[in-house]
Amino acid sequence: MKSAPLHEVQGFAPGGIPAFSNGSDTTFTNQVNQRGELFLGFQWQCVEFARRWLLERKGLLLPEVHFAAHIAYLTEVHQASDLTPVPITVHINGSAVRPLPDTLIVYPSHRENFVGHVGVITEVGADFVSVADQNRLFHSWGDKPYSARYPLLFDPENGNYTIDDPECKCVAWIAFPVSNRDPGIDGAVVVQSGLRRPVVLSVTSHLSFFARGMTDLPSKFAFVVWFTRVASIFFVRQGVQWLKGCFGSRRNSPS
Repeated sequence: MKSAPLHEVQGFAPGGIPAFSNGSDTTFTNQVNQRGELFLGFQWQCVEFARRWLLERKGLLLPEVHFAAHIAYLTEVHQASDLTPVPITVHINGSAVRPLPDTLIVYPSHRENFVGHVGVITEVGADFVSVADQNRLFHSWGDKPYSARYPLLFDPENGNYTIDDPECKCVAWIAFPVSNRDPGIDGAVVVQSGLRRPVVLSVTSHLSFFARGMTDLPSKFAFVVWFTRVASIFFVRQGVQWLKGCFGSRRNSPS
């Protein structure tokens, strides 16, 4: 499959919503993507696509989360026009509810990717689901409205459905109310005037989400690795700044 370079459109989800290539899963551009003044996320992370898709497709705003995996712990999103809370339904992978198109699919924290992942289920067949996302697969989709397809298994004994992604099992899919989009007069999504950011969750909520994500051993191990890397980068940068300050003050000191 042809790879899509950084910032190139990989494909379009239903509704003509583009997904952009992040180049690789280790790339972080530190560039924000906005709709007018509204912050949607960082280019081109998975949460940015999920938030943009939810806004354009349903007129809803995904709250700010630290990790994509934490989206599975949300209980509500918000109407973009006035920030009214809108309840959501989280179906754990392996539930008796069959997945539906136009829902989010959320992946948990794991050893290779502590922050997890989120995408959009665009199609559901008899034995498959199609998923559109950013920052996981980096090929061009062609005419397909998805980046990948995964088996959908049904267990007739207990009546449960399981999305069987061979690389990493998703934790849940999230459904939204059907008739809540506010298209406005001209059909465009209505966003509250002057809104710059989605709803910011409380510190307590973030800590609670983090604690829930740390319940299994792989996540704990991944956190140690992740935290060590981040701390190392932070202290190296601080050391560089300190050295610059020392040498800078020496050069500027009177002779």
